[in-house]
Amino acid sequence: CYVVEGWTLGGRVILKQISPLLELENNGTQFFAGYREETGPMWKGFLQQFCMYVLKNNLQQETIQGAIDGFTEIGKHFKNHE
Repeated sequence: CYVVEGWTLGGRVILKQISPLLELENNGTQFFAGYREETGPMWKGFLQQFCMYVLKNNLQQETIQGAIDGFTEIGKHFKNHE
């Protein structure tokens, strides 16, 4: 969840960078739009709940490994579709 939800936040950063340069506005940018203006607050809420759950249940190592596995699998997916 952390990896995928983090992409939502990253998409907003990417959108701010590329949208003016490519003059796309709303055409072809929906993926990067995330939750629009709510992306930041939703990320903060997600992260707070996520961290509380991890700490409460002493899942730090499992969480780190899950993030590594998530990034690895997503990387494999993109590498296989080059």
